[in-house]
Amino acid sequence: MDEAERLLAETLALDPLDLWALHLAGRLDPEHGQTEAQTLVDVALESARVGQLRAALELLDRARVSDAEPAAGPDGLRARRRLPHGRGA
Repeated sequence: MDEAERLLAETLALDPLDLWALHLAGRLDPEHGQTEAQTLVDVALESARVGQLRAALELLDRARVSDAEPAAGPDGLRARRRLPHGRGA
């Protein structure tokens, strides 16, 4: 286990509901509401803040199709447009 994996495991041990850590571990669970559009937008914005633009764009795409609720609709689309290469991708 490398240092990143160890730190991720420690983070999840301290806070098993840390959405960004769950995303990094590939463990976002739809049954616990962790793939609702607004949640995905929140995680996407965190990813963008640390320069993970590809991950942010993928999460925003998932948010757009994952939930018909208006919760992430305009916010998700605005967030996607603010990211480099976010238009028309």
